[in-house]
Amino acid sequence: MPIVTAGKQVNVLWPLDGQGRYDVVVTAGTGRRSARRYAGRVH
Repeated sequence: MPIVTAGKQVNVLWPLDGQGRYDVVVTAGTGRRSARRYAGRVH
């Protein structure tokens, strides 16, 4: 996965399973154990 520095952005294609579902965790190396989880389904 790419590392994104402060003030920058990057586009990433999220992996889908055979039924169009995704489950992705985005973390931040801030020393605070920051994480955000995204899960769902593409119709």
